[in-house]
Amino acid sequence: MKKCIKAALVMTGAFMAFFPANGFCESLIENGGFEARASETRPEGWKLNVSRKSRAETAFDATEKHSGKYSYRISVEPPGGRAVLYIDEAATGTVIPGNVYEATFWVKAENLDYNRFHEAPAFRINYAPQRARPGGVIDLMAKLEGTSGWTQMTIQAPEAPVKSNRIHIDVIVTQGTLWLDDIRVRQME
Repeated sequence: MKKCIKAALVMTGAFMAFFPANGFCESLIENGGFEARASETRPEGWKLNVSRKSRAETAFDATEKHSGKYSYRISVEPPGGRAVLYIDEAATGTVIPGNVYEATFWVKAENLDYNRFHEAPAFRINYAPQRARPGGVIDLMAKLEGTSGWTQMTIQAPEAPVKSNRIHIDVIVTQGTLWLDDIRVRQME
């Protein structure tokens, strides 16, 4: 029995050496796979803001998904508008000022376009309450042009400012349909 315990401790130590508990492996955000629901149309740990006069539809999609049971779909009808999905501050882990953080996510798009104000769909990562200037931004329309399936994207936020203590992520859809899945945020080494 003592040999089994000793072997288990050695294996645990080896595992922790390769996968430290400092955020390198675990995501700093909750429900990035959109498996938990706060309501029929909103994921747990996320908030949604749809601009006035925008015709937007959101849904959990069991057909188009990268992994798990669902992806999250946001559609904005022409002539466009603005729907913003953003992480609730209670669903984020603590960041360390001076460190750099990276987001990876899977995305699929259909008929993305600018809205009437020439605003593009985007994925943004930054910090709160103090933001880095500029933050990390991906123009999704430009990056997804010519793609038809799921695409993995990665973006780094700049160094976390001194008065920051959490990650802020938002996704802007201006026109067309966007599917999101498997958003993860980790501290860079």
